[in-house]
Formats: sequence, structure tokens, C-alpha cells
Amino acid sequence: MDWKREAIDMLKNYPAQRMSLATLPGELERLELERSALRSSLGEGEHVTGGGGEVGDKLLSNIVKRDEIKKNLELAQRRVRMVEKGLSVLDEEERRILELMFIHRGKGNVERLCEELNIENPPGVYKRKDRALRKFTLAMYG
Repeated sequence: MDWKREAIDMLKNYPAQRMSLATLPGELERLELERSALRSSLGEGEHVTGGGGEVGDKLLSNIVKRDEIKKNLELAQRRVRMVEKGLSVLDEEERRILELMFIHRGKGNVERLCEELNIENPPGVYKRKDRALRKFTLAMYG
């Protein structure tokens, strides 16, 4: 396995993973409300057995969706914690480099880092990026 590639992917996906921590609970809440509405539309004493009509099918689908959302939320929480722990071993400069090179990528970030960190040329930034990424990868995967 290419741990360096894995670490880069974790950094690139970090903003989206953090965003999902804000959106997934709302989706779970929406599905819970939908479940309540579906259950109330089932007839008194009616049970869902896996083919008992449209409402029963929707209720089963809702259960599957809620389980999937819960798993996605747990996975996102784990990934965010993992990246944050990996970033915590870096010094301020190393974090800034990885932030601009992977997390918040953008045109001109290498030149920006040259200015911010008082580095003469882009190869110096890339050299420091490689060191920071190695340190981050070791913290994440050993």
C-alpha cells in the first residue's frame, strides 16, 4: 500500500469530511422525522414484513438509509480525528505548507508560501512539503 498517497488523499478530502460532520446529522434528523410520519401512516397493528405495500417498503428503505448515514457519520468522524492527530505533530510551518499544498489547494499557493515563509524559490517549498508530508504520514500510519 502506498501510505504517502493515502495520506495525501486524507488531506485532500479533509475539508469535505469536516463538512459532512455538519450535514450528516441534519440528514439523519430528516430521516427520523420521515420515519415517524411513515410509522403513523401504517395501519393500527400493521407490521412491516418486507413486502407489505408501499408504506412498508418506504419504511424499510428509510431504515437502510439511516443505517448508512450513521456509518458514514462515524467514518467521517474517525477520518477527521485521524487527520487532526496527524496534523498535531507538525509545527506551524509544516501545517501551513500541507494546508496550502493539499487541504486548500489553489493557484499561486507555492509562490504564496515562498513569500510567507521567506523561501527563495519553489523547489525549497517542495522540499519542505516532502518533509512535512513524510512526518504527517508517519504520524498517521507509522
